[in-house]
Amino acid sequence: MPDISPLETAQSKDSQVNGKLKISIDFNRSSTPASNQYAVWIEDMDGNVVKTLFVTNFTSNGGYAEREDSIPTWVAHAKPSDMDKTRIDAITGATPSTGTHSYIWDGTNDDGNIVADGTYMFYVEGTLYWSSIVRYEGTVSMGDTESSTLDVKAVYTEDTEQNRNMLSNVTADYITEN
Repeated sequence: MPDISPLETAQSKDSQVNGKLKISIDFNRSSTPASNQYAVWIEDMDGNVVKTLFVTNFTSNGGYAEREDSIPTWVAHAKPSDMDKTRIDAITGATPSTGTHSYIWDGTNDDGNIVADGTYMFYVEGTLYWSSIVRYEGTVSMGDTESSTLDVKAVYTEDTEQNRNMLSNVTADYITEN
């Protein structure tokens, strides 16, 4: 699932959410084992997963039980073991090829309902190599009236160069529909 075009929603002028969040990632596919797994998701400020935009197939379909280091924050927060097959299929994709990939959040939750205006956290987590994890994170204010480029912070679990460039140049933009 390389590039995802913006999703058209049935939002009226009275809807609460005025814009979309676009997250772009440079992905460099690795040839090493225990790598190439990543997830992109949104949480409310209480730490509840609002929507998963993408997760690699291996992890979402049970790989997290086989390899506990596979995108552990997403697994702990999204609880894929509690998801039905339809939901897993809706968010899962094959490990992408090397290149830039974009994911759009249209301001809806996993059930397709528009979320309330407010601040939300976005995450991109990747398993670089075994227990070496990177998590990019930031906040977006849904309902803002102006487009903006958002700050994205990277947090690494280990100080190693192994596959450090697997996920890079992660950017996030809030795009208004006006």
